[in-house]
Amino acid sequence: MKSVISLIGSLLILTLLSCEKRVVGKYWLNQSKVSDAFNFEKSITRSVEKIEQIAFLSESVFPKIDEFEIAQPLIFKRSNNEFLTLHTEYFFSEKDSILRYISYDWEKERYSSYQQKSQMWKIESKKLDLYVFEYEKIKSELMGELGIPSFYDEIPLEVKKKNDTPSYSDTPTYSKETIWENKRTYSKLNLIFGNQTYRIRFSHYWK
Repeated sequence: MKSVISLIGSLLILTLLSCEKRVVGKYWLNQSKVSDAFNFEKSITRSVEKIEQIAFLSESVFPKIDEFEIAQPLIFKRSNNEFLTLHTEYFFSEKDSILRYISYDWEKERYSSYQQKSQMWKIESKKLDLYVFEYEKIKSELMGELGIPSFYDEIPLEVKKKNDTPSYSDTPTYSKETIWENKRTYSKLNLIFGNQTYRIRFSHYWK
C-alpha cells in the first residue's frame, strides 16, 4: 500500500514539474544575443512563423530608445489553439545584437488591414470577460517567472477619453495593468479593450 501511495506521489510531482516547465518555457526574458531568442522561438513550438513587418519603438514604451541604434525586430507568430494569437517581437541594438526590449502581443489580426479588422472588432467587443480570463491566466504564468508584482489593477478600469483622442465607438474602453519592477528590469502586462484595440501585451526591458 505504501509503495502505491509513494508511486502516486511521485507521478503527481512529475506532472507538476512538467506543467511548470511548459509555463516557464513560454517566455524569453534573458538579455542575450537576439540569435538566442531566435533559437528559443524555433524550439518552443513545432509551428512558428517569422513575420516580415516594420515596427518601431517610442520613448513612451522604451525610455532608453535614444541610447541605442535599434534594429528592426525579429517578429514571430506562434501557431497554436489559444483564444488569442501570440506574436513575439524582439528588439535589439544594431551594434552588438543584444536584446533591449521584448513585446508579447496576444491579438487577433494584428498585422491585417483595416478592412480585415473592422468585422473582427465588432465580434471581439462582446468578449470582455474572455479577455479578462485570458489576462489573468497570462498574469499567473508571469508571476511564476517574475514573482509578486509591484502593482496591479484589481479589476478592468474604464479609460477616460482625452479631448484630443478620437473615439471610434460609443462603448467604453477598459484597461488593466500589472507591473513588475526592480533595479535591473521593468515589465508590464497590459489589457486594452475597446476603441478598435482588443489586445493583451506583455512588455519587458532592461534599465
